[in-house]
Amino acid sequence: AACSADDSGPEDLGLHVWPGTHAMSHLILDLEKKGSLIGRSVLDVGCGTGFIGILARLAGCGDLVLADCEEKVLATARLNVKANGFEAGSGVKVKALSWGLGAVDETEGATFDVVLLCEVLYVAQPRCVPWTLDSDDVSALAALTKAKLSPGGEAWVTYGNREEGGMEMFRDAAVVAGLTFEEVALKAVVPAEDLARKSANALRRVKVFHLTHAK
Repeated sequence: AACSADDSGPEDLGLHVWPGTHAMSHLILDLEKKGSLIGRSVLDVGCGTGFIGILARLAGCGDLVLADCEEKVLATARLNVKANGFEAGSGVKVKALSWGLGAVDETEGATFDVVLLCEVLYVAQPRCVPWTLDSDDVSALAALTKAKLSPGGEAWVTYGNREEGGMEMFRDAAVVAGLTFEEVALKAVVPAEDLARKSANALRRVKVFHLTHAK
């Protein structure tokens, strides 16, 4: 992006590449190596530019829905879908989806084998220090994840870990929503050489979570 994140409005944040995007891209590549995406339906929640979802499609996933709430972001995702050769009828769709107050769901109640949530936990306009996530928003996101996850499916979350107590808040919300919660070591996802770079301070803070339906 030509501007810095500090100059962006909340509606533009999805057009930036964040540290959690870096981690999620490596996670997708790892799932590809294991064959864990082959033929499985994928929902990319808060898709932004569509990069992560498109990477999952290139890694062999089945039907893919790229979902976000801002029209500017959705338009960008559509452009990137087309630029990567996924035309109408290819099994790749871009839909509006949000949670919490005024929630929108164009996926029409569909569920998915894999739900990807990359950098969707954040404070868009911090007004206090330390930053803290909105508990109602986090609970709504956890409930949405549960609702969109097919039986036997799994959700992957990468979180920038910028807010105080954010991981614990999301963990508790996930459990209340009826999901299992597992933190995955970042070093098991991102190559050591990437984490060792001097410029990787924000990347080293990233948390990775794996969610499934609780039994």
